Amino acid sequence: MNTPDAPLPSPLGFPPEARAFDAEAFAHARGHWEGSFALAHLPRLAAACVGLASNAPLHWQADGETRAAGDGVPRPALRLRLACRLPLECQRCLQPVEEAVDVDRHFIFASDEETAAQLDEECDDDVLAPLHGADLLTLMEDELLLALPPVPRHADCRTPVDAAGEPPPHPFAALATLKGNTNNATD
Repeated sequence: MNTPDAPLPSPLGFPPEARAFDAEAFAHARGHWEGSFALAHLPRLAAACVGLASNAPLHWQADGETRAAGDGVPRPALRLRLACRLPLECQRCLQPVEEAVDVDRHFIFASDEETAAQLDEECDDDVLAPLHGADLLTLMEDELLLALPPVPRHADCRTPVDAAGEPPPHPFAALATLKGNTNNATD
């Protein structure tokens, strides 16, 4: 089991240098990484899903670039694209619902936390520190967790039906009956 401080194990084929990459060098080289791996390699995301198949794929792409922050100064940046289908729990019927999740985000890197906080207020892109040693796999998992729908549900969700084919009673039906009895008792 991974703890927030423990590093995630790298998926097969994931670039080892992406686990603690130099954002400045990656941006200046206009680096490019891409691939696919099973979502089971992201334990916090797996915990948010129901029935997550270990082979459900995450397709990803990371590109180094230079972007201007709020102060107009070009800085090392990363464009991250993620695409997957996540099995979540429908909040209406409590059955699994598959949600497509697509992330396309830009991150600008700053040399320290103070600079990052200042630039983050002035910039539409997220500003991150540190400039060196960022873990792309953890960043990917964080972004997928943030992209989860707040209330997943089927587009055409119907109320569950019991074995006899009858819909379950309305949860406040008993209250309505009691309220009716109270009104009759005071007449």
